[in-house]
Amino acid sequence: MSVTIYWKFANLIDRVMKANELRIGNAILINGEVCNNIGYGIITDCYRKQKGLVSEYLDTLIFKPIPLTEEWLLKFGFENYDSLKFSINDLLVVDLHDFTFGVNRFDVCWLDNKNTIHVHQLQNLYFALTGEELKLQNNEII
Repeated sequence: MSVTIYWKFANLIDRVMKANELRIGNAILINGEVCNNIGYGIITDCYRKQKGLVSEYLDTLIFKPIPLTEEWLLKFGFENYDSLKFSINDLLVVDLHDFTFGVNRFDVCWLDNKNTIHVHQLQNLYFALTGEELKLQNNEII
């Protein structure tokens, strides 16, 4: 059975995170520092800040997505097989040139090339397709 997914994102270049985009284990930026395995508390803090339930502590936190790059794909175990195309387990293909995604090397998904895809979105897509977490290779700490 052939599956093609069409997934289009709004322009997400420098924006604040929304709590409903996050899952435990996602990688995001908090105050400019990479947090590569967020927990429930961080998602709750993001939600509270989004809803305006601020405190001195929450006022100091800035949650932002991490743009998806070749470096991140390689850290997750993707292999480069053709210029800016990367694949993991012959299941998911990412083309960083025009931001196309494929469920395998034959079924291509479409994305507008003016948009930025983020690490947490790739983690969420991978989980939706496999039921498994997309983890950093060799338990790498960032």
